[in-house]
Amino acid sequence: MILEPSLNPTKDGKSSTRCRKEQRVPGMNVYICTTDNGDATLQWPKTLTHEDLEMLEVWLEMMKKKIQRSAGQKETIHGTIGPIDKEE
Repeated sequence: MILEPSLNPTKDGKSSTRCRKEQRVPGMNVYICTTDNGDATLQWPKTLTHEDLEMLEVWLEMMKKKIQRSAGQKETIHGTIGPIDKEE
């Protein structure tokens, strides 16, 4: 059940509904983003402590790096993403 389609602007200025919030599990936030190669899902409890949030921030940063590596990308010093050099 889609609760809240989010409108994500594309490069040509048009909007896309490829990422959305869904109600799948009671007490959980669930967001799904559909890519050309499949769905990416992020789910977390609706109630979090400050410690939970800190832990999730670290984990999300780690997951971002894992995703970049699996896509053949790296984060540069300035935070932009570029291709991984084969010489590294």
